Amino acid sequence: MERRRHQRYPVAFKVQCARIGKEGSQAEVDAVDVSRSGMRIIAPHGVAAGDVLSLVLNPSEPVRTTGIVVTCRPAYDVRGRREAHIAFTKVTVEVQRELDRLIADAAGERTAPRHA
Repeated sequence: MERRRHQRYPVAFKVQCARIGKEGSQAEVDAVDVSRSGMRIIAPHGVAAGDVLSLVLNPSEPVRTTGIVVTCRPAYDVRGRREAHIAFTKVTVEVQRELDRLIADAAGERTAPRHA
């Protein structure tokens, strides 16, 4: 049974993230996939489920939002690394338009959505 509200699309861009309320916790990591409601990233050191992150997706054409880490577990394709599943928490109309642009770019490069 599919739990996701929106299809996820594989992506290849960086994400700048920082744990809100934790000084010195900024990192730049790789995005794995994105949807209208969340994304999956290679987790920065110290990130855990429940953390709230400030996010800048695709810094070359930035999309700024926040998200909560829903799960954090070993990455299947990157040995020794963890991946974080993030649900976006601040999605204004403008942010939604920017997310739709990112998704359209991803869908144009790869036509098969990922339901991960």
